[in-house]
Amino acid sequence: MISRLKNNISGRVWKFGDSIDTNQLAGTANAQNMEDYKKDCLAALNPEFPKLVKSGDIIVAGDNFGSGSSRQSAVEVLFYIGIKAVLVESVARIYFRTCMALAFPLFIAPGISNIVEEGEELGINYSEGIVSNLKNGEKIKIKKYAPSIERIFDSGGLVRLMLKRLKEEGF
Repeated sequence: MISRLKNNISGRVWKFGDSIDTNQLAGTANAQNMEDYKKDCLAALNPEFPKLVKSGDIIVAGDNFGSGSSRQSAVEVLFYIGIKAVLVESVARIYFRTCMALAFPLFIAPGISNIVEEGEELGINYSEGIVSNLKNGEKIKIKKYAPSIERIFDSGGLVRLMLKRLKEEGF
């Protein structure tokens, strides 16, 4: 598997504010599958999002992204709909940990809300630690992951990394 961190990422922006919680991402109580989650994903904040989001899009949000309960489905639905990355001012700790375990690119990017508007395109160069607004050229730094997290991404997620390590150790 090729790590999402090794390739530059670019995409159209969907912009949201502060305190996006896991209920707003995957709150459907009667969900039977990911398509059910997609129908409600962020719809309370932008009813057009579930209808118009496209594979390759990027989410930008303010502070406290992913607050609320621990729901793996709140990360999985973003994978399912093809979101390439999420850039936030700050993130809830449990949501961040779930993103890292699933190797989903969520970047803490202080100031991101100030350099981009919805519909514009962003480019993310992880190796340089830079995100750029492709329309106006504004750039900010993103926080890079610890080497241990980069290994999780390189393996395609925490479970795959653990399986690889167990195999290497003869289990």
